[in-house]
Amino acid sequence: MATLKSGEVEGFLKKPDPRYPLILVYGPDLGLVHERARQLAHQAVPDPEDPFQLIKLDADHLSNDPQRLVDEALTIPLFAGKRALWIRMGQSTLTEAIETLCKETLHDVTLIFEAGDLGPRQPLRAQIEKAKQGIALPCYADEGRNLGDLVDQILAAAGQRIERE
Repeated sequence: MATLKSGEVEGFLKKPDPRYPLILVYGPDLGLVHERARQLAHQAVPDPEDPFQLIKLDADHLSNDPQRLVDEALTIPLFAGKRALWIRMGQSTLTEAIETLCKETLHDVTLIFEAGDLGPRQPLRAQIEKAKQGIALPCYADEGRNLGDLVDQILAAAGQRIERE
């Protein structure tokens, strides 16, 4: 049961805490939300190109059969190993399925929910934030000090740097 502040998200992204297999990535910066959800999904499994390890789902398609989300999350892999479900949320909330998952003890699976800007009372955010094994990662546009850090990171990745003077 955790909600990170914007400044704490980068630390979690570098080393996701395995105590939180239910991860909500949300915010008004949809590009950043998608990028972070992708990063988490790819870190969660040894081979993100393997469709049996990383399963991509669309919540609007699941709305006809929300139990499929629960079934996918609780499926034990045939050859063992870790799995990840990357769920792109749309208009569907999948409230009952997510409520069920919040009560389950999840093993060897990570669920990453990619959503837009959610208020604190919206069902998905409230459910994940209250879940013992859930964590919410807000994504807001870079500004102020974070913008300087972003510039430093991009330059460092290119092998460059700017002198402080």
